[in-house]
Amino acid sequence: MKIWTVLLISLTPSYLFAQNNLGPRLTALGNNGAAVTDIWSLQANPAGVISLTKATVSLNYTKHLLSDEISTQALVAVLPFKNNYVGASFQRYGFAEYSESKVGFAYSKTFGKKLSFGLNGNYHQLKITNYGSSTGFSVDVGALYRLNKNFTFGGFISNPTKQKFNSSEISAQISTSFNVGVSYYPSDKVLIATAVSKVLNNPLMLA
Repeated sequence: MKIWTVLLISLTPSYLFAQNNLGPRLTALGNNGAAVTDIWSLQANPAGVISLTKATVSLNYTKHLLSDEISTQALVAVLPFKNNYVGASFQRYGFAEYSESKVGFAYSKTFGKKLSFGLNGNYHQLKITNYGSSTGFSVDVGALYRLNKNFTFGGFISNPTKQKFNSSEISAQISTSFNVGVSYYPSDKVLIATAVSKVLNNPLMLA
């Protein structure tokens, strides 16, 4: 496992927290959470939880293909009341020698039937064996606009202020990303969605 530790440390500055767990539905859509309403939008566009009409909790556990020892555990919960939504999320990614954890608290609000905004505050922790641990804070901001019953547009920014970890032992950045997307519902049973994402210092991605 030491070789894994060295590899992950070398990748840390560019890809830290790039592997957000978006639950089964958004993962099946290519991790497209910019303009799709879902409880797992808490891990992407916090404005996307507006479709929920009652308190909801969801759990997810993922084993990664690179190694049986690498896994992601995640939990999200949302409580709607009137035109407001409060949510909490937790995610842990990694293995014994290397782990990333994130706890988030979100607030979203609808303005009429078409527009919603969301804000998510995150507490991050990074642990690397023989290197110690470090913590940091970040925010996500997002918006969703329902043009009509068929088309929805959305966008969100993760860590717009480019926050970093505050430890002298570990030099690492928290990923900053810009995301815009559109979803199309030709019927109640069919969803077509696409999004463009840009993680700072990385190539543009299309989902």
